[in-house]
Amino acid sequence: MKHPCFAHARKARLFGMSATGVAVHTFSKSVKGQSQLVTAVLLTGILIVLVSAAYFWGVPLIEKQKDTVTMNNMERLMKDMDEKIERVAASGGRERIENVDVPGELRLADNGYNDEVSVSFKTTGQIIATGSDIYLSGDNRTVVPITSNAGALKAFSEAIDGGFSVELTLAYRETVAGSVGNLINLKTSGRDVVGQGTHDITIVHEGVDTIKGGGSDGRDLNVVNIVLRFE
Repeated sequence: MKHPCFAHARKARLFGMSATGVAVHTFSKSVKGQSQLVTAVLLTGILIVLVSAAYFWGVPLIEKQKDTVTMNNMERLMKDMDEKIERVAASGGRERIENVDVPGELRLADNGYNDEVSVSFKTTGQIIATGSDIYLSGDNRTVVPITSNAGALKAFSEAIDGGFSVELTLAYRETVAGSVGNLINLKTSGRDVVGQGTHDITIVHEGVDTIKGGGSDGRDLNVVNIVLRFE
């Protein structure tokens, strides 16, 4: 009787390989399978790292882009409002700004002759320097030559819990020509503040008052009354 090992070797020879070849072939297949598994695990890990990095860096960039767009839109709104207010003050009549998308709060502070219209909103990231006024048009002078724009637009930001607050404020300065001064006086009609949402703004000329000696350096002061209506 032949030993089983001889029978196995004989079968291997019949199929063109030795017993050692069978073992090597089996081992090779095993190594190849393990290699494919390791490659799949590595690729999965790399993919997870890449997705995590994209989320970690991408979300703040998207939020900053949104904040920047909001800031630019509000700056455009305030400059457009200033342009229309000055045009109505000079020529009379009325102007209108429609479908204003207010991201926070739009307010008119009627402080006698030191009026201010402002828009405030919150951002998730810092888009301008904090803690000081940044003039986007005009400057901090209260009296300027008649050749200068009467309006001055400034921005102020500060850190709050989880983000930043931003406020853009438009105010008007006395413009002088010789012995006469001119001042735009903003007044409210109806609501002096509106919140987040879509609103219309109407700007209306409401006459001129002359105050003898009421301007800077004792000049006569022409006060041009402008009504702002938030709808």
